[in-house]
Amino acid sequence: MQRRAGCGPVPGIGYPPPVIARALPLLLAGALLAAPARAGAGAKPPADTLGLAVPGGSRVVAAQTWRSGRSFRKTVRYYQKLLSRRGIAHEELPIYRYRGVVVARFLATDPAARWAAIHVSEARGQVRIYLLPAKPLDPGEKPR
Repeated sequence: MQRRAGCGPVPGIGYPPPVIARALPLLLAGALLAAPARAGAGAKPPADTLGLAVPGGSRVVAAQTWRSGRSFRKTVRYYQKLLSRRGIAHEELPIYRYRGVVVARFLATDPAARWAAIHVSEARGQVRIYLLPAKPLDPGEKPR
């Protein structure tokens, strides 16, 4: 019978090495106890979506900025459906390309909207979503 390389007892140490056999339960217990503490340590706080949703799989990059988990076309289609389904008054500008960046823009025409614009851009293979907040009204100013 032939042995496979890497299987069996370690020459001179035995199988399993006694130090690892005794330490393994302690290492596993320590890893399980430390996991919840590490899970929230590097996580960014959830960004404000200004009453809108972002596509599934999107990750926060900065305030009101996400990296989309979908392609450019699917992200644009997501916002077209979302805005029409919710009945939010908006203007959709034509998609354009400028210096290698493809951009789609949605402008809010509803004065009660918390957002002024949604910009979806694709550059260097990354799709970004920018939610621009509406300018707060000054006291006594009428909505547009």
